Amino acid sequence: MNLKYLTPLITLQASMQMGGERVKAMAWSPNNQKLAVCRSDKVIQLFDEKGGPRDKFQTRGADVKATSSPQAYMVTSLAFSPDSINLAVGQSDCILFIYRIGEDFKMKKSIINKFAQTSAVTTVAWPSDVELICGLSDGKIRHVNMVGKGQKPKTIYNVPDTAVLTMVTNSAGTELAASFLDGQILLFGIGNPDQMSLKSKIRHTVPAVALALCPDSILAGGSDMKIFVYEKLGKVRQQFDFSKDPSNCDFTCAAATATGQTVVFGCLNKLKILQYQSRKKMWEEGRTKKVDNLYVPTALQWRKDGTFLSVATCVGSFHMFEAAYKRSKSDKVELSYITPSNVILKVVESGKTANIRSKYGSEISEVQLMGKDLFAVARTVETIIICDIERKLTSEIPWSDVEEKERFYFENQTVCMVFNGGEMTLIEYGKDDVLGTFRTEWINPHVISVRVNERLSKKDLESGVTNRKLAYLLDLKSINVVDLEYNLPLAEVVHDSKVDWLELNETGTKLLYRDRRTRLVLVDVGTLNKHTLDQSCGFVSWVPGSDVVVAQSRKTLRIWYNLDTPEISVDIELRGVATDILKEKGRTVVLVRDGGVTQEIELDQSRIEFTTAIDDGDLARAAAFLDSCEQSPEVHGMWSKLAKVAVEAQELKIAHKAYAATGDVPRAKFIQNTIEMCKTEPGVNPNEKGFWKQSYEVQARLHLMAGQIKDAEAIYLNQGDVDRAIKMYETLQKWDDAITLAKIKNHPRLTELMDQFLDRLISSGQYDVAAEFLEKHGHSQKSIALYLDGGFPTRAARVIMKHRALQQDTDLVSQVCDSLLLGEFLEEAGELYDSVGQKSRALECYRRGFFYDKAIKLAKHSFPNEVVSLEEEWGDHLVSCRQMDAATNHYIESGCLVKGLDAALESRQWKKALHIIEAVEDVPAVSKQWVKLGEYFNSIDELSQAERCFIKGGNPKKAVEMYTEKDRWEDAHRIATQSTGISKQDLQRQYIDQAKIMQDQGRYLQAEKLYVAIGEVDMAIKMYATNKMYDEVLRLIQAHRTEHLGQTLKHLAEICIQEENYKTAENHYVKAGLWSDAVEMYVARGLWEDAYRVARNHGGVQASKNVIFKWSAALSPDTAVKLLNKFGYIYDCIDHHCLKGNFIVAEEIAELGARDKLVDIQFQWAQYCEEKREYEEAKIHYVNANMGKEAVDMYLRSHDLPKAMETAEKYAPEELQRVLLMHAEQLFGNKDFSNFETIVIRAEKPEIAIELYKRHNMWAEAFRVCKQYAPHLTNQLQEDFSVFDSRNESAKEPEELIEQAKQFERQGEYRKAIERYLQLTPQIMDNDIVLAKCWTRAAELAAKFLLKEHADYVLKSLAPMLSSINRFAEAASLYVQCGQYKEAIRALIEGDLWDEARRLATEVGPKMEEYVKMKQTESLKASGQVEQLEGVNAHAALELMCEQGHWGKCLERAKHNADTLSKYMAKYVTHLIKARSAREALKVYMDYGTPCNREHFSLYRALAMLMLTDINMEDFETWSEMRNMMFSVMNGLNSSGADHRSNVYVQMDSFLWISHYFTNKLAFQASTSLEPLAAKASVSLLRYCGLVPVERAFYEAGILCRKVKWDNMAFVFLNQYLDVRDAIEEGTQSTGGLDHSDFLNTDIPTECDLPEQAMVPDECHNEVKEWVLSASMDANIQPELRQDERTIFEGSLVSSAGGEKWEPCVLTGYPVTGTKVSFRTTNRFADKEDWNRFVAVSRSEPNEQLANISEFLSAWCGSSPNYSL
Repeated sequence: MNLKYLTPLITLQASMQMGGERVKAMAWSPNNQKLAVCRSDKVIQLFDEKGGPRDKFQTRGADVKATSSPQAYMVTSLAFSPDSINLAVGQSDCILFIYRIGEDFKMKKSIINKFAQTSAVTTVAWPSDVELICGLSDGKIRHVNMVGKGQKPKTIYNVPDTAVLTMVTNSAGTELAASFLDGQILLFGIGNPDQMSLKSKIRHTVPAVALALCPDSILAGGSDMKIFVYEKLGKVRQQFDFSKDPSNCDFTCAAATATGQTVVFGCLNKLKILQYQSRKKMWEEGRTKKVDNLYVPTALQWRKDGTFLSVATCVGSFHMFEAAYKRSKSDKVELSYITPSNVILKVVESGKTANIRSKYGSEISEVQLMGKDLFAVARTVETIIICDIERKLTSEIPWSDVEEKERFYFENQTVCMVFNGGEMTLIEYGKDDVLGTFRTEWINPHVISVRVNERLSKKDLESGVTNRKLAYLLDLKSINVVDLEYNLPLAEVVHDSKVDWLELNETGTKLLYRDRRTRLVLVDVGTLNKHTLDQSCGFVSWVPGSDVVVAQSRKTLRIWYNLDTPEISVDIELRGVATDILKEKGRTVVLVRDGGVTQEIELDQSRIEFTTAIDDGDLARAAAFLDSCEQSPEVHGMWSKLAKVAVEAQELKIAHKAYAATGDVPRAKFIQNTIEMCKTEPGVNPNEKGFWKQSYEVQARLHLMAGQIKDAEAIYLNQGDVDRAIKMYETLQKWDDAITLAKIKNHPRLTELMDQFLDRLISSGQYDVAAEFLEKHGHSQKSIALYLDGGFPTRAARVIMKHRALQQDTDLVSQVCDSLLLGEFLEEAGELYDSVGQKSRALECYRRGFFYDKAIKLAKHSFPNEVVSLEEEWGDHLVSCRQMDAATNHYIESGCLVKGLDAALESRQWKKALHIIEAVEDVPAVSKQWVKLGEYFNSIDELSQAERCFIKGGNPKKAVEMYTEKDRWEDAHRIATQSTGISKQDLQRQYIDQAKIMQDQGRYLQAEKLYVAIGEVDMAIKMYATNKMYDEVLRLIQAHRTEHLGQTLKHLAEICIQEENYKTAENHYVKAGLWSDAVEMYVARGLWEDAYRVARNHGGVQASKNVIFKWSAALSPDTAVKLLNKFGYIYDCIDHHCLKGNFIVAEEIAELGARDKLVDIQFQWAQYCEEKREYEEAKIHYVNANMGKEAVDMYLRSHDLPKAMETAEKYAPEELQRVLLMHAEQLFGNKDFSNFETIVIRAEKPEIAIELYKRHNMWAEAFRVCKQYAPHLTNQLQEDFSVFDSRNESAKEPEELIEQAKQFERQGEYRKAIERYLQLTPQIMDNDIVLAKCWTRAAELAAKFLLKEHADYVLKSLAPMLSSINRFAEAASLYVQCGQYKEAIRALIEGDLWDEARRLATEVGPKMEEYVKMKQTESLKASGQVEQLEGVNAHAALELMCEQGHWGKCLERAKHNADTLSKYMAKYVTHLIKARSAREALKVYMDYGTPCNREHFSLYRALAMLMLTDINMEDFETWSEMRNMMFSVMNGLNSSGADHRSNVYVQMDSFLWISHYFTNKLAFQASTSLEPLAAKASVSLLRYCGLVPVERAFYEAGILCRKVKWDNMAFVFLNQYLDVRDAIEEGTQSTGGLDHSDFLNTDIPTECDLPEQAMVPDECHNEVKEWVLSASMDANIQPELRQDERTIFEGSLVSSAGGEKWEPCVLTGYPVTGTKVSFRTTNRFADKEDWNRFVAVSRSEPNEQLANISEFLSAWCGSSPNYSL
């Protein structure tokens, strides 16, 4: 203990200025807020807790007139009341004043009481609220009771002829020590008020002016400069002598801290400190505090928390010292140790303080802040201290957990819940006792509810009744409710589903709980009645201060104001989620969170007040509220509750009103009659309120209404009113009670009552009751008659057997017996026959009724010959009743040994069965029984006896099996060889079975011997392989199966690889001749030196080269070149990579170490690309290799002449002419003569065109080309044509009609000419062209030479004729000439001459334009001519393309308009999704972009879900396209400024991550080295359960974890998958009802929707089931998730404890917690270890998939990090 001197409150100089008057008295208030100091001037000064002066007031004397004299009195002592409000002032003028100081310094100071004493008051102590003790100068100790007014002081102890010097109490106020002037020290125990007992007397050497009382000792000092430590019984324990030091002086005062572990004694300029060492259990001198000019202390006072010591001196100065044993400080808390067992805690942030003190005096070793820094937990060696900092309540309980693994929960306001090792301990704040300890494995505060003294009624508060209740889970489906006051179970509630939330109401009478299926259930704790309140409950809570329940059911807020009618609730529609209930300022509201806005929904406060009024006992207020309500079922329930409470409180008028309101007329009328009845009673004043409470009749009737009849009778009898008591029983039809009471009281109505009772019974048919009544009163014959009349012959028989006289009445006996036989009461009939001497009939009755005990007993005396048969019958009967053990003895008695043997065996009486069977002479008849006995003796290891039984039973095989099971193979062999009925196959099978048993027991050598002995070497090999005893496997194979040695060695090598024992694996591979597998093993793990060594030693030069090549691929280019140069393989390596297609790597190596190979690399690269038909890429490499001709040849080989021509122009001009000619020939063959001529002329080869035209008889074109481009060939061409023309010349034969028509035209006879033309028809002329010309000529002649009407006739005739031969244009022209424009348009339409039809329609009018457009659209759609339709109606054309399935063409046409393209993309994608064509749908988006609109967002989601719900969708290319699509979508959203918190943005971002992880997973699975990364990616997908089907997510995560040997986590995931699969098959809609305990504190969702059908194939499902079953039996597999350095699930991005978040790795999705690789894009990171592995494998095993991932990461995350291996 160290005392630090602070600034003096009253300095010596200030004291001298005030007269230097000494301080006479001083006191600290218990709440540490006030310090009262009184000097000789009789003015009391008040200081605050920091020593600042705040107020002062003048005291007054007992005699007011004498107060003007300064010597009239002195203030001798001060003491604060325990509540720190009042101050006791002891004075020398024989009086004790009580001043009211108030709670703060501003309150007016006044005297509230005074107590005159017999002499001067020398000291005062105030240990409790009701007790004030003072010591007087005449040696008296007086007690003042502070309860009530007018109390007078009472002397409790008197020591004559001396004075009381000082008094001190302990901190608990249970003990008081007083010292006297004569040296006595008395110790008193303080019990109940007015009771103090003397515990001990101590005789000190000098007057003990310095006195301190500690927990187990008293310390006293005085003028002898010695300090004595006394035990409580007066024995000196220690002594400290300071008299030898001349600097020491007398001790004048002392003070002990509240803990009693530190005592300070004051003397001249010194403060002596004594410390109690709890470990040594003794006091030690501490460090003396020397203070210059302190002078002699007159008073010492510790502040109650022990932090400050106040010192007053004889010169009037006043000082403060700060006490501290040690200090410590952290970011959250400051600790000041006053003593080892007392700590002052200060919260840094809030400034709140708490005094933590061990009541056992134990040293506090640790203090921790918990519960949002509102609570503290301190530990000592033997105890634990819980402190509520806000309310300054501490609890200390014994605690001995050394490991400190407890978990503390402070959610409850009244108790702290401590969990340790599956045990829950409840500690009530401010109490030093454990409230209760219970076993439970479910420690979530949501499934534990504690209620301690909440909402106690006035009656309970007045009577001191407490209410402490607890509800917790026994298991996930059972709730236990306990009364903590008596530690008794109140109720156990069993539910059919797992409970996830529960809470008691504040009074602990009702329990609410919710299960995993979101059902909300209400339970009455008293009656265990259950009511399901809601089927889909989310938020639920009790309204504070009432029994009102508020719950949210989907989008409805439901309120139950009256739980007596749970089926009635008030429902309010709401948006958002209810979060809390707030009650303040006379209103109660429900807080609802809707997005980022919090709303309030106000509840009906008046309904809530009804419950409050009931609890407060204000029944009139409750009735007034109900009067204001309209009648409803809910209000009816409230009236019922009020009626019940009113009856209990005897508020009859309110009860009458309530029953009337509920329609309970009988009770209402009963209460009204009761009130009216008591008005007439003497001594009752009807005008007095509650006058009925004075009436005993009312009390009795109320007990009667409550069903408490005996209590009502007692009230009547106490009042001497027997008549009313009897009348009450008569009214209630309780005649027995009425008659009994009349008998007891000797009432004159006794006979009358009995007669009335009998008449009523007989008239109502209660013959048995009437007969019993008569029998009871001595009327036997009458009772028998009534028994028989009522059909109770057995009771009549008992009456006869009781009375011998009645047995002589044969008629009566016969009548009763007949009735018994008729009712088949055979036992009673037999007894009656036996009693009257009819033995044979009695025996017959016993036999018929199977009462053989009585039959045999009767037969032994009367029928001895029947005994044996009766015994056998009895045994048969017992066997039929399955009482085999009892039947055995009866069979033995009857001599039926075989039956007895079977019964003994059935009843497992083996010893008895052995004795019986040995007595049976016919052994074959009991062979089965012998075997059964043998099995029993085998089970108890009596093998020799078992062998004998098996042999006797003719079943030696059983004996062999028995010895085999016991490992007694010699005995088994002995019996097998001696017995002929045992086959060698059976024996061999037994040996195999036994070997398997030995194998399971670990006795492998013995099992091997058995296998080898029967020739089953393979089984022995399998045994050793299963148990990983590979040396033994090799030994057996070398000895017995040499041909399988190589295969075995390979298998063992693979096992060693899994165990990372590579050297052994290498040896196995080499022995098996598989050195190449050893090389691959080392290569896959990056152990290149070992791989090179093995390849060189066993594979030669080429093999070692291959290793070097792979090694170099895994290195950076510069490092790889150094390696290749070292071994001299650089050119070989380049050739190797070229052969493998790794041209990038080859080029990198050549750039750094062999530049002369670059051209060759480019050439080979070009050939490689050409083979893959990547012509553009091949052209680049041909050009880079300066091989333009080869590039041209490539295009010619692929028949791509335009590309060949383009390439020739740029890179090989010399090849251009050759390409052009080839192109020309192709165009001519395609009859594209225009481009053909252009190409030929460009190639300066017109003769080629002329020649081709000649060959195809196209002489006109030939002459044209010749004239323009080759005039020098004209003559030759003319000669060629002459030859051709001479060969083909023929004569023309004109037809007669045409000739005649022409002749008439020449003659001017136009009409005849027209007629001749009209005579031409398709039937006589098959040349439509000539025919059309003739008809047209006829039309021309008619229009030119005929009259108009004749001409119109001809034209109208010719128009349809022209249409008939498809000459629609000419027909339309004729119609126009006739003025028939519509017909002309129809003709044009019929001939598909749409342009002409539109032009003509334009001239006619808009309607015809629309008509033409409509008809053309219909025509083109019908004929499917999309291209033509586009020019007419683009929209219709696009629709036609959709109908024809030409989606690609449609999108190509629509892509020029973004809105149109988006529309038809949506149509096409919808079509593809319906057809479940995910790949084609992805291609659409990849080709035409990803529109950012609502229609496509739903399609993106549908497409993603289509792929996710297809478990066979494991194609890397498809998933990579999906990822790229979502990346494009996200880019669109970001560029459009979309809200990152919107549902669309969050969902699209989630699909991007999901598709990215699926892509990575598939790529990583293809490489053994990257399989752990694949497993991580699959585990990361679990956090997207809900989007990713939960069944697929857990299945794939479990499978991949199992593949990489993460068996513990695989077991958890696959076990959860099985639960999900079972839920799907059961038709469950959601995973909410499943057990998610394994995924607590992770970011894996627990509430996901389930599909109707499972997606994992049955064969895969069955395989998982088998593995999980076997894993559950494997002790090495524990159902737990892997944890990382954060001590949480390694895949979780969020910490549930602190809320900390981590960014996901862009490769695996795992949190990046260690060293990370950063990218240019913010918030994109990769785990360094995983990134290194990915880069290494990408170089050593390059493939398109890994390259694809790298390319995507560059686009997504920015440039790759500057990274090298």
